Amino acid sequence: MGRSIVVEGYVIIKNGDKVIKARNHFVDAGLKGLLSTIIFARTTCGATHHWYVYFWASDWDIYLGSDTSTKTVATMTELQSPIGTAPGTPPDTKDINVKDGSSDGVWEVIYIATWNAGSVPATTLGEMALYMKAPNKTAFQWEVGCNEYNPSKVMVSRLSSADGDFSSFIIDDTKPLTVEWHVKFSFA
Repeated sequence: MGRSIVVEGYVIIKNGDKVIKARNHFVDAGLKGLLSTIIFARTTCGATHHWYVYFWASDWDIYLGSDTSTKTVATMTELQSPIGTAPGTPPDTKDINVKDGSSDGVWEVIYIATWNAGSVPATTLGEMALYMKAPNKTAFQWEVGCNEYNPSKVMVSRLSSADGDFSSFIIDDTKPLTVEWHVKFSFA
């Protein structure tokens, strides 16, 4: 086994006969969220109380954008030109698949978003982003009391044609558009 853990993100875009595979870029909110998750200590609420901690997949979306000239930088917090009202038009359906890595050491989650035919206009697809409820605490062994911890949904990852991640194209609005956002963890 390797000495490093690889966190790999890639996206598969399907629109009619068009199928594109592209790599994504994790931004600061995503990296901070990963750190926050592994330094979380506990909840301090007693057994007779109810407590709620909302993380990553409790509320997520993939949004589309039309920008073709802005490269991804780590400090980005939103799409540059969202399709629809910011942060963008949410998908019509969402699903999550998880690959258990017990046998091969490769763990993966796939966020699947589909916009039905006509849900988004026939416009340029030049960028897209994964938004999730990433925790944002950076104090070692941070805790949650009896109050609910519910971080905001933030952009954790982006890909763009400006970075050369994929070639922008005009969405065929007569066909569904599906985006599969893969996040894989494995030994290097």
